[in-house]
Amino acid sequence: MLPTLPFNTSEEHTSFKGTVSLSPATVMLEEIVEGLRGQGFRKQVLTVGHGGSLWLGAFVKHVNRRLEDTILVDAHRGAGPVWEEALRQCGLADRGEVYGGAVSRTVALYLAPGSVTDGAYGERIPEQLQAYADYVVWERITPDGSWGRYDPATDKGLATAEAGRTLLEYFVKE
Repeated sequence: MLPTLPFNTSEEHTSFKGTVSLSPATVMLEEIVEGLRGQGFRKQVLTVGHGGSLWLGAFVKHVNRRLEDTILVDAHRGAGPVWEEALRQCGLADRGEVYGGAVSRTVALYLAPGSVTDGAYGERIPEQLQAYADYVVWERITPDGSWGRYDPATDKGLATAEAGRTLLEYFVKE
């Protein structure tokens, strides 16, 4: 297991102050895969925690075609049902969240509790707008960039560190 990379592609958030967005080529994952391949790691699993990594499928296909003696898989591809069950296990199913909101808060409370601030944020995005998520910058859809809502008045008891632990442990195990 390697350390996480602190940056990714975030084109959808570039209009929000403080966002760092790298092009898929700049993320350097291909060099990492090749370096591990050179050390004998022929089976590699990639997990990306940023839902906006739309380039990932094409990247995995490219690497697998170019490095024929190595197989790279995306841990999240096809994992939708497992993720949905993990959300049910922790009590946060059927919220329609992609980024931000109670689900992200739950994970952050578990992984980095000191970094979570109080207060409501985010938006519940109508389903008819979800088709545009891959084509426009998100300030056209949600004012603060969150594709999910957290409201302490209704969600405080749901969005807990314990729920984050349950969510991640189930997802990783399955």
